[in-house]
Amino acid sequence: MKAIQIVLCITILAIWACSSDEKKEQSISKPPVVIEKRVDFSPSPADSLLTQLRPAKQTFQVKADTDQVITCKYGTFVFIPENSFVDASGQPVTGQVDIELIEVLSAGDFVSSRLQTISDGKLLQSEGMFYIDAKANGQSVTLAPDKQLRIELPILAKASGTSQTKIFSGTYDTRGSINWEETGKLDNKLIPLPLEVFNYTYWTSYTVLSSNRDSSWYSIYDYNSGHDSTTFLNPKLQNTFIATREFEERFWYITAIGNRSTIHNILDEHEEKIVWDPTIANAYLNNLDKDLWYCDSLAYTIIKSWAKKTNSHKYWYWNIQSADLEKKFEDFYKQRLTKVIDFAGVDPSKKDARQRLKKKGKTPKEIDEIMNAYTRQQQLITNHKNKQEAQKITQNSFVVAKLGWINCDQFYNDPKAKEANILASIHAPNSLGSSVSAVLILDDRRIALSGSNTKDSLYRFTGLSAPYTKLPIGEKATIIALAYQNKQPYMGMKPITISENGTYEINLKKSSTKEIQETLKNMK
Repeated sequence: MKAIQIVLCITILAIWACSSDEKKEQSISKPPVVIEKRVDFSPSPADSLLTQLRPAKQTFQVKADTDQVITCKYGTFVFIPENSFVDASGQPVTGQVDIELIEVLSAGDFVSSRLQTISDGKLLQSEGMFYIDAKANGQSVTLAPDKQLRIELPILAKASGTSQTKIFSGTYDTRGSINWEETGKLDNKLIPLPLEVFNYTYWTSYTVLSSNRDSSWYSIYDYNSGHDSTTFLNPKLQNTFIATREFEERFWYITAIGNRSTIHNILDEHEEKIVWDPTIANAYLNNLDKDLWYCDSLAYTIIKSWAKKTNSHKYWYWNIQSADLEKKFEDFYKQRLTKVIDFAGVDPSKKDARQRLKKKGKTPKEIDEIMNAYTRQQQLITNHKNKQEAQKITQNSFVVAKLGWINCDQFYNDPKAKEANILASIHAPNSLGSSVSAVLILDDRRIALSGSNTKDSLYRFTGLSAPYTKLPIGEKATIIALAYQNKQPYMGMKPITISENGTYEINLKKSSTKEIQETLKNMK
C-alpha cells in the first residue's frame, strides 16, 4: 500500500512539473523582431507624372496558416508556405494577410520607377525587379526566421553578356536612390510533370530526288512519317528532367537537329533524305543524373563543332526554319537549370504530407520547397490538359528571406569598358526647375542610371571617379527625360553612342500621358 502511495505521489509531482514548465513556456514571450522598412517608390521631382506611368500595384489576400500561390499579371509566381509571417512581437500571424506586389520587368518600367541598377557603385544588368509587401490588420509583418518565399520571375528581355545571375535586395539611401545588395543566387530547380502530358512525337520526312544527265531534277516520291517517340516516353524517365516543361521546349529543337539532311550519291542519281541522328538527344538521355545545364552545355558544344566544319550538314526545321540553333542552345545553357525536385516518395496531396516528409528526414525548408513544387505542378498539368501553349521558359527561380525590393541581376564586368563622363543638358519651353526626371538606359544591357541635377538644368549620370563611371564605349544608349507642370506632361529622348566624354542637348516637348506610356512600352 505504501509503495502505491509513493508511486502516486511521484506521478502527481511529475504532472505538476510538466504543467508548470508548460505555463512557464507560455509565459515567456518570443523576442521582438525588427521589421525592415519597406518603401515601394522613393519620391521624385516628377512624381505627379511618374505615378501615372509606374507599373500598377497588385493586391492579394492569403490565409496565413495554409500554403498559398500568387500568380501576378505578367507571369510572376510567388509561393508562400504556411505560417510564413510573424508580427513585430515575434508571434506567428494568424488569419488573413494582405499582400502587395509590383512587377518591374522592362526598361520602360525602370524609367517610370526610377530604379537604377547599381550595387555599391558597381553596375548591374537587370533581368527583372519585383516588390512584395505584407500586412496583417493594417500592420507590417515580416518573414519568420525559418521561412522563405519561392519566386519565379519572368524575363521579358535578357541582359547581354555571360549569364551569372544573382539575387539582390534593394533599399533607398537618403537621396532617394536605390542600392542593390547581393543576397543569393538562382537555384532554377525543375518541377516534374507526368510524362503523358507531353507530346513527345517527332517526324521524319524526306524527298527522294533524281537527276537526269542534263542535271535537271525531279521528284521520285515524298515520304512523311510521324513516330511516337518511345525513347522519350519511357516510364523510367518519369521524375527526370525529361518530364519537365523546360525539356519540352528543348525537345523540338533536339528533334529538328536529329533529322539531319544528308546526300547520297547513287551512280547518276542523287537522293536527298532526312535521317535521324541521335547525337544531341543522347547528350541528354545519357546524362540524366546531371544538371540540365550540363546537358545544354554538351549540346551547345557539339553544335558549335558542327558549325566549324566546311562541309557541315544542313538542318531540317519545321516551323523553326529561321532559328539559329547554336544561339538557341547557348541561351539554354545560360539559363543554368539544375535538377528535378524530388518528392521523396510522398504524395503531397495528402493532408499529412508534411508529417510524412518530416519522417523522411526532410528539413522544414525542403518540405516547403516540395509543397511549392506540387502546387505549381498541378497548375502546369491543368494548363497542358486545357491544351494551352507550352510556356516558354524565360523565368528565373529563386528563394528570398526578406520582403521589399528584389532584383535578378548580373554584374557588368567588361574589361573593355572605360571611364565615361555622361551629362545631359535639358531644356524646356517653360522653366521647369528641378521637376525633371532623367534616366540613361543602355539599350542592349538593361542598365539604368538616374540623372542627378547639378546646376543650370545639367544632369549627370556617372560619377567623377566612382566605379560605375566605366561604361561600354561605342554602344548604343538612350537618355529619356520626363517632367510635369500645370497638369501638362513633357518628354524628351536622345539616342546616343556612349563616349568617354559627352554632353547631350535634350529638348522637352509637350506630350500626353498616353504617348509617354506607349514610348515606355516599346522599351524592352
